[in-house]
Amino acid sequence: MRSEEFRTRRAAHNVRRHCAGTKFFHHPIAGTLELNYQVLGLEEDPGHTLTVYPATPGSPSEEALQLLATWRRRKSSRATPARSSSSP
Repeated sequence: MRSEEFRTRRAAHNVRRHCAGTKFFHHPIAGTLELNYQVLGLEEDPGHTLTVYPATPGSPSEEALQLLATWRRRKSSRATPARSSSSP
């Protein structure tokens, strides 16, 4: 901030919100995922937003997300202990 040039360039930087676009994520199992994103304002809670990341239908990223969802469901069903019918 001591540099006049830096302050001038920083002040001129026009930062805009990006409410939609594409992002790439690297997942250790699924690999690279290309996901669209859209930021949605919450009418009932001003100042808060919800960002959704859907994959393009039929894309390799959608297939990878479906694989991860299936894998997660199987993993959670094995990790859930059986409930006891005895009361405390």
